[in-house]
Amino acid sequence: MFLSRVLQRLPPSGVELRLREPDPVLLTLIRRYRRILQFATVGVSGVLVNMASVWAGLQLVQAADPDLRDALASALGILVSVFTNFLLNDVWTWGDREKGSWLSRLARYYLVSAAAALLQFGCAMGLRLLLDINLYLAQFSGIALGTIVNYVANNRWTFKD
Repeated sequence: MFLSRVLQRLPPSGVELRLREPDPVLLTLIRRYRRILQFATVGVSGVLVNMASVWAGLQLVQAADPDLRDALASALGILVSVFTNFLLNDVWTWGDREKGSWLSRLARYYLVSAAAALLQFGCAMGLRLLLDINLYLAQFSGIALGTIVNYVANNRWTFKD
């Protein structure tokens, strides 16, 4: 009823709605960097999955020693988020590629993720301890390096054509 009154008050159908043409430069950039943008989007979703899994893990092991509880919850967050990131990257980011065995891709993805995490940690701690760089800046630098290595290794090895 309300909607019909609103529609009656609209101007006559002689009004034309024109959509602006998308910026060709922007379209070119999106096409060129599509896979990287998809990888980054999956990464952001992985952060959300990681945090939700940590919360769930804390709920599951409430009776455990607090240090052990936190470690178990953190490990669960990492394992679950890496797995969901693999699924999304396999279907969406690199879904256009012919790939081999699903299980071998999963194993390679976990290996790449572990290597990138170790590299991230090493970079962050090296910058912090050897160069006395602020912890957050060092951590961010490690994340950036780990992300680049993660993308390149997955693009060339895990999801190779």
